[in-house]
Amino acid sequence: MPTEDAARPPASQGTVRVLFLCYGNACRSQMAEAYARALAGDRLEARSAGVRPVGFVPAEVGTVMAEEGISIDGQYSKSLHELGGEPFDLIVDLAGVLAEKAGGIPVRSRPVVDPFGGDLDDYRRTRTAVRAEIEALLADLKSSSEEEAGPGAAGADPAEEPRTTPE
Repeated sequence: MPTEDAARPPASQGTVRVLFLCYGNACRSQMAEAYARALAGDRLEARSAGVRPVGFVPAEVGTVMAEEGISIDGQYSKSLHELGGEPFDLIVDLAGVLAEKAGGIPVRSRPVVDPFGGDLDDYRRTRTAVRAEIEALLADLKSSSEEEAGPGAAGADPAEEPRTTPE
């Protein structure tokens, strides 16, 4: 079971490089990569990979993501090896296969049901779960950066600043 620190995304001054991982890099991690790119703006640089990539992305993934107005064009099933040792700040494990850290990188374990081989409703349920995880990750990143900035930082609530009284 990951510790709270391992599950929390790193605070960062810039873009957080996130790897979304599942078994086949066909469904869950592909959806996560597409959502992260669509929803995160420049806060995340998203990549995805599989422990044992199946070598293709099922058409159903493209169909259900298109229903959300999100394209997966250019994405393809790939292995960790194919990423060639790219540096990452965080790994989001959508299959529940990794420990708290992998190669010193914090792991956020968030297993999501794999819809591979199911019907469109299975893919839609997975899409909904993946979107919720991306939204939670983005909220955690925002919270981490606000904590790092401290009271009085731009955008912080002045009512929450520590007050001192004259002596």
